[in-house]
Amino acid sequence: MTSRKQREDILPNANNPRLLMRLVGLIAAGLRRPRALADVLEVELRTVHYYTQAAAWLGLVQGVHEVQLTRHGLALAFAEPRHRLRHYAHAVWRTPAARDLLLGRTEMPDAETVAAWVREQDPELAESTSRRRASAIRSLLEPAINRRPSPRTPHGEQLMLPFGARANADVLEDGPPPRLPPTPGPTLVGYRRQPRHLHTHPLLPPRQRRTSDRAPPRPARRDGGQRRSSRPLCRAGHPTR
Repeated sequence: MTSRKQREDILPNANNPRLLMRLVGLIAAGLRRPRALADVLEVELRTVHYYTQAAAWLGLVQGVHEVQLTRHGLALAFAEPRHRLRHYAHAVWRTPAARDLLLGRTEMPDAETVAAWVREQDPELAESTSRRRASAIRSLLEPAINRRPSPRTPHGEQLMLPFGARANADVLEDGPPPRLPPTPGPTLVGYRRQPRHLHTHPLLPPRQRRTSDRAPPRPARRDGGQRRSSRPLCRAGHPTR
């Protein structure tokens, strides 16, 4: 008795890469259940199962009743429109079975070659079923034949949000970790006694502040700090108005 295959190991029966990428985008928007995806895409429920299984085969999603995106699926869903096909091609070349079929080729193999490859992958399939699967797989893998991965291809960096500087530097593959700039220590600023009006009026012009700082301190009053008036005094000793 043969063991039941995992969902990501079954050869896909989906043939439209654009519809698959649209499905991945809807999952990223919050639609997790196949029935909801079928209603939005206006397709049958079994078609959603075909495409979610194809996305699982490519390593983009996981789960059955409530589908979730993997990190590669997130990179595809949030990539810029001009980079989506490249991310999709990366998913194809990361799949071992698809890579074995496309490796060393500059164009897609014909239907007979793919049908023979399908029968090698799953000998239990009937000949008519293997031909249908071969037609679907050829259409599904075609965007990746001329888009091989390169080191400069973006890998979903738009998901990384650098809100603050990291304390520890990552170790790079081609050298030692980069040196972080030295953290400036506390600077000691000399304290000078300033006149009282500079504390109560901080919005004085800078020139007036500099003049006040250079002014010599006033000598202490001999009369105990009491201010005398220059106006004449009346008989009671109070200044006149």
